[in-house]
Amino acid sequence: MKQSAIRLHRFALDGSFKRRRAALGFLVLLISCSGSRNVKKSYSNTFSCILQPSHDTVKIDGLLSVSKLFVADSCLVVLSKQEPFFTVYNMENSRLASRFGQMGRADGEYLSEPKGVNIVKNTLQYYDHESKSLCLISPVDGSVQKISVPYESDFRPINAALINDRLITSGCFSLGYIGYVNDDGSFHRIEDDYPFDTGEISGIQRGVYFQSEIVAAPTGNRFALRLYVSDCFEIYETDSQSVERVFRNEFSSAPVVEGTRINLRKSRAGYIRSYADDEYIYLMKSSESYLDVSSRGLVSNLIDIYNWEGGFVGSLELDSEVGAFCVKGPYMYAVKEDENGSSIIRIDISRVVPAAA
Repeated sequence: MKQSAIRLHRFALDGSFKRRRAALGFLVLLISCSGSRNVKKSYSNTFSCILQPSHDTVKIDGLLSVSKLFVADSCLVVLSKQEPFFTVYNMENSRLASRFGQMGRADGEYLSEPKGVNIVKNTLQYYDHESKSLCLISPVDGSVQKISVPYESDFRPINAALINDRLITSGCFSLGYIGYVNDDGSFHRIEDDYPFDTGEISGIQRGVYFQSEIVAAPTGNRFALRLYVSDCFEIYETDSQSVERVFRNEFSSAPVVEGTRINLRKSRAGYIRSYADDEYIYLMKSSESYLDVSSRGLVSNLIDIYNWEGGFVGSLELDSEVGAFCVKGPYMYAVKEDENGSSIIRIDISRVVPAAA
């Protein structure tokens, strides 16, 4: 089996650890894709050998369109850019569990394509901007519960998540870029300015140009906010009384603003993807320009890891680039493309992140 090198840089967690390197095997899991994007997509009914080394693959058209991966209990959830948006595989019996997620107005359907999806307490969440509601989606049967989200001229959410029973939003606000909804349905803006210069872009337009992604601790009371086109992220804590920022990293790249626009060719991409479990925040990083890396599908081979106090744990450096990824225990699952198409691979990170062992 082909071995893939993974390297650890500046490792530190509750003390100091020596830099080390580990050779970790990629377990090619089961899923690869072939064929034209213009052909109607079909999915396999099996997800074989997910917990065993295997060279076998199951052909699945459409994997090139994967935008996110999640783990819910014993299931791997694949978010696609076409209908059905969600495909769920059961890791215990290695079979397809369900497929769901259609555009429409019927029960269990969405008015807008799922983006900014989170998983909290084993429930998929995303803000449907057309219906102005937060969709809570069961990964078991795809059933949907919708929570109305306030929308006003100076409070226009782009993302939302229900964290510790508090509805959190990010988007276009007259002040700040984070808000939350109170129990009585009223909204509150956290009046904190952007961490970098926004140039001539002002007011609610800042939320259009300087967007962000909410990444929640699955069962905790904290969430991270990754600001696009930068390597800046923040950690917030929420309870029944307030939402407070508890950490902001010392970032080194920010959007290059020219007049009333962002120059994506001059702007370094920074953190381009993120995932979180109850122990860590995982941030995929790129030193390319945002224009270049986005044209290649937001892929990289470098992932920085932080704990929920903002402490830097270390960096995973893979020997090849991957796209969407998620983490479950000692394993990282990621979408990898090569000359044969796309596959979901499994990487054992237990020798690099001790707490995952």
